[in-house]
Amino acid sequence: MKKFLLIVLAVIAALTVIANLIPMILLAIGGYLLYVCIKQFKRTTSTGAKVMWTIFAVLVASVIISNIYAVIGVAALYFLYVMVRSWKTDGAIDVPKNVNPFEDFDREWSKLAKK
Repeated sequence: MKKFLLIVLAVIAALTVIANLIPMILLAIGGYLLYVCIKQFKRTTSTGAKVMWTIFAVLVASVIISNIYAVIGVAALYFLYVMVRSWKTDGAIDVPKNVNPFEDFDREWSKLAKK
């Protein structure tokens, strides 16, 4: 039942990622363009160029703000990543050969006594 629930959650997360794929791409492009605007704003010395880069940065920031719901898609993508990573590590639990705690204690005590 647990595996079935995880599969259902994975399908829902995958559909969420697919639905938010274009906004996630636009969010990434907008973030890059905003980074370029800030770098160019710092590099330029002309007042006119600073005004132009500021206007361009405001326009790019509006694109970023309009695609902010793409963060849901990023969270779903992270959820899928964690699920796949944990799915690969799910396996049989290794049971130690010595289940008698007194034998383990005696072995550890002899190691400490040798030091």
